[in-house]
Amino acid sequence: MRRRIVLIGFLVAAVCAPAIEPPGELFADAPASLLELDILDADVRLIASGSWSLAIGTSLALAITRDRLGSRVTTGAYLFPGLQPTPLRSSVDLTLSLWLLDRYFFEASFSDEFSAAAILLGYAGRPDEFVQSVLIGTSGIEMPAHPYLGFGADSPAGAERVPGVAASFRTAASTHDLMLRYESVEEELIVYDAGGVVTETRVRAVDYERNRHFVLPDRRLDSFEVYVEDRSGSLLAGDGRRYRTVDLGRETRFSLSDGLVSFRTPPATRVLVYYESGGLAIGDPALGADAYYGWADGVPDPEDPRRFAFTGTELDEFLALLSAASGAALGVEDVRVSIGGGRHAFVLHEPGRYSPFASAAWYAAADQAPGASFVVEG
Repeated sequence: MRRRIVLIGFLVAAVCAPAIEPPGELFADAPASLLELDILDADVRLIASGSWSLAIGTSLALAITRDRLGSRVTTGAYLFPGLQPTPLRSSVDLTLSLWLLDRYFFEASFSDEFSAAAILLGYAGRPDEFVQSVLIGTSGIEMPAHPYLGFGADSPAGAERVPGVAASFRTAASTHDLMLRYESVEEELIVYDAGGVVTETRVRAVDYERNRHFVLPDRRLDSFEVYVEDRSGSLLAGDGRRYRTVDLGRETRFSLSDGLVSFRTPPATRVLVYYESGGLAIGDPALGADAYYGWADGVPDPEDPRRFAFTGTELDEFLALLSAASGAALGVEDVRVSIGGGRHAFVLHEPGRYSPFASAAWYAAADQAPGASFVVEG
């Protein structure tokens, strides 16, 4: 490498020097080239390694049938069904290396039918020289692995075909490695908290858990019952369907004070709820204040809070909202169901139907480890 630098500097100086006509005898025996080598010289080596295969293929089929007189008729040729013709297929994994004086080399690699190619040129020094190697190219630009660096020959990035320059130097007491390489990497942010790493999961706002979490029309409940449609259930309700009573402790998580209920497994059938608050049953006109939002432009309108009830204009408004959101005309039987004893339960969930009481604020966690966090992208 030092020789190249000196040579370039000499050429530049010669060009910039004043034009002086030298004596002709000084250049009478000047050689035609600075370095003259032949491909058959001992100082020149051309090495080829790898494979290059070519394949030609096609398919042919003949049809042997009988005509109306019973004679055999052979027709063709046809492309055999299921065999696609392959006129020419090339498979290349080839490396060509040209070495001069066992120091300077040029290398070219080809693969994937010549669609992927890489070049590398450089210099290889002797074991007792200061300059050990210099590499310039689009592949093989790497440096020895070090325990305190995240890149090197053993890292995944070391196998990438990326352009760059690498050099290695050695003295009697030390070694030095330099590398300048283009890396197609992505930015990564690590957040530490309380001695640990905080992991982050990003989800879309519309990817919330469906049919699991619900907000009831009222809070501060005195009692709470849930029924799930089941053909073998013991309760025959007023809608003609059978239901079983849900074990709240095993199948749900709920809060009487906040009026919340979450199913551990999303129910696949109709769900009814019955509760009492302040001695009044669900659907009583005195309950259900600001229970849900009105419907505007295909989405709930937070500026239009509505009261929920089983009678009067409140019921009419609720049915109108459900019908608009579901795209079908719904009646009282789709909202209120008799469960006996003069009690009426509310249809909290019907598969495939919109419910204004379904919570859209719960997301599935891919990592439940301590320190995990969610970022919801709206």
